Amino acid sequence: MDLADAVVGGDPRAIALGVSMLCFALIFLAPDRIFSVVITAAILIAAAELRRLVPGTAAFVALLVAYVAWPLFLLQVIRQGYGAGALMTMIGLIVVSDSAQYYTGRAFGRRKL
Repeated sequence: MDLADAVVGGDPRAIALGVSMLCFALIFLAPDRIFSVVITAAILIAAAELRRLVPGTAAFVALLVAYVAWPLFLLQVIRQGYGAGALMTMIGLIVVSDSAQYYTGRAFGRRKL
């Protein structure tokens, strides 16, 4: 099986390899486009995994759009509209908030985790 057959067939390893090679090339050719390529790669890899896990076509499309494509598209919009600093601040706030909720739940929750 060559790389083209693997990508068309939805093999996540082949997609990841192809995107890794593309990112390496973009570092030298167009470093400002790497974020877009990484988001596209995540969508392709998630699509390959979802196609393997979800047998129905309608469910596959709904899950892909709802849980992969739309959030990654919004991350791209935030980065382009407000800059990388705003995106990293948002991600940092989410990480700190989730961690604080976890440890608060462990300390004061009814059932211990």
